[in-house]
Amino acid sequence: MKKSIKYFRPLYVLLLLLVAFTVLTIGLILSSFHSSSTTPILMLKLDTANDEKTLYRKLLVNGELDKGKKFKVKNEEIVDASDIFIDHVNRKSNSIYLTVKKHVLKDQFKKQVHSPIYNRMIKQVVKEQQHPIFVFTMFKTKNHYYAYLALNEGIDDTGTIYRYSKF
Repeated sequence: MKKSIKYFRPLYVLLLLLVAFTVLTIGLILSSFHSSSTTPILMLKLDTANDEKTLYRKLLVNGELDKGKKFKVKNEEIVDASDIFIDHVNRKSNSIYLTVKKHVLKDQFKKQVHSPIYNRMIKQVVKEQQHPIFVFTMFKTKNHYYAYLALNEGIDDTGTIYRYSKF
């Protein structure tokens, strides 16, 4: 019986090493995914209702909010295009569709903005939405474009932040 135990020891050690390697590999994969999903896309400064306290939060790529530190506001380009949409009713299908007014896009400093990406984002909203637009704000952070969209559906819509993709 002792002989059979001796023969299984190297196999047991090899199996244990294989399990440890697999666990380590899975851990590395998950940690690399976790670090990329915790990348902040927005820094938020939130004032409480009675202005007693200011909270700082980070909006992460994965959509979660994380505690943030005090920061200085950068002059990033923010384009509010909420008032360029016109909603219409298709009486045959009893549905709403959108069109866009003639407009000039301007940033928060009233400076005219020329961006084909923003124009594509507007066209995408017109193509996909079937509700009146309440708020539509576009912005760029580093190499990514985002849009904040809140619909006027007659119910409470706190809005959604979308990351624009060319694909």
